[in-house]
Amino acid sequence: MSGRIFVITKGGDIKPARLASVYLISWDGASNSAAQSWHNAYQIAVREYIAKLPESQWSESTACKMELLTYDQAILAVLQSDALSKLKILIGQADEEGNFKMADVQPGLYILVASGRGGFNEARWEEGSVEVKPGMETSLKLASPDKACLDLQ
Repeated sequence: MSGRIFVITKGGDIKPARLASVYLISWDGASNSAAQSWHNAYQIAVREYIAKLPESQWSESTACKMELLTYDQAILAVLQSDALSKLKILIGQADEEGNFKMADVQPGLYILVASGRGGFNEARWEEGSVEVKPGMETSLKLASPDKACLDLQ
């Protein structure tokens, strides 16, 4: 499996997701799949963050960054769980141009989640229902992040 992750700015410039983290999460529709475990961990991370955040500190920027953070927390929770040996999660990283390659991906259905920086944006890309077929190369192009937060720091 291979692909490229980038952002197209309003001005039409292409900004690669340099060194983005890439997660390929198995999804077979079963309640014990890696994707279901990740989704459950995500729901817990969102509830925990909202419970800790005083209402006076809430802003659009904070909410955006919180959502990005909870995705990462959910993936880490699944990676640290005892059930990981039964779950299929592959981890990769994009290069300086936003290109990534994952070898030895078993045939099946997956969700691909990538997080990183494209230009001035911290962003998350998600591609659901990625089908890897036996003996065939799967190539993806992720141009539009599902969530992006402008970060000028």
